[in-house]
Amino acid sequence: MTLLSKVVSVVFQPLFLPIYAFLLYVTIDHHSTILIRSEQATVQFNYILSIQILLAVIIPIGSLYVMYRSNMITSLSLPDRKERIPMLIITLFYYLLTYYFLRKIHVNNLDFLGAFMSFLSGGIILSGLCLLITFFWKISIHAIGISGLAGAFLGFSELLFPVQNEDEITIINILLLLLVGIICSARLHLKAHSFLQIIAGITLGFLVEYFIVSEGFWL
Repeated sequence: MTLLSKVVSVVFQPLFLPIYAFLLYVTIDHHSTILIRSEQATVQFNYILSIQILLAVIIPIGSLYVMYRSNMITSLSLPDRKERIPMLIITLFYYLLTYYFLRKIHVNNLDFLGAFMSFLSGGIILSGLCLLITFFWKISIHAIGISGLAGAFLGFSELLFPVQNEDEITIINILLLLLVGIICSARLHLKAHSFLQIIAGITLGFLVEYFIVSEGFWL
């Protein structure tokens, strides 16, 4: 069970979630996503994916490894609250950089990314809130991440309603809610967080992303 919990924690590491969100977003069969799902947009699609992988995943993980090798942190899992602060600052910076590049694509290609910009805006706000909270208290970043993804996708479902593949979207929403329970249970099993830290993370992540995406807000 411990090994499974560790695997779940790694696979659904919060840094990976924007990529998962993008891949889920393009499954929505709606007139606003036709362009990004078309064969003509393959170059742009790959470019968007590459930017997210580089700026939101590879560079932050590389920074984390350098901090570990330099003895700035004691563990790659960042169990200590204070050690999380510099990593959260780095992550927020590269999240903003990712948003900047994707926003240019969005504007220059006539709303190419559509409602996905709202998800990115929610991610920036959550990253900032998580950083502020971590100065005083250890909140579950895993819980914020997966519940934020669940809230965002539910927001997509409402904002873009009606969609052509409504049954498929409903199934995805259900699976995401189940994932919230699975991932948070894994974190509790590993004793990485208390129950209160998990609940706080779930509440914050879900409400922020759901509200911002369902309202179609972006920075």
